[in-house]
Amino acid sequence: MNSVTTSPTAAAAAQTLFRVALGSVLIAHGSQKLFGWFGGGGIEGTSKGMHAMGFRPANQSAILAGVGEAGA
Repeated sequence: MNSVTTSPTAAAAAQTLFRVALGSVLIAHGSQKLFGWFGGGGIEGTSKGMHAMGFRPANQSAILAGVGEAGA
């Protein structure tokens, strides 16, 4: 039976890399909602989409979603 051992340094580096990658994706997605960057609709577009999905009040929901993602 083979056992795999991972050094604590390698595990910490992998966790850091994963967190940076995930954070980058969330910041980019939140920026689409808030500012319209990276081809996003901004607050207006996100608000319209949320209204169509039944979120009320849509504008505040769009802002909270964007801040929740960009501020993660």
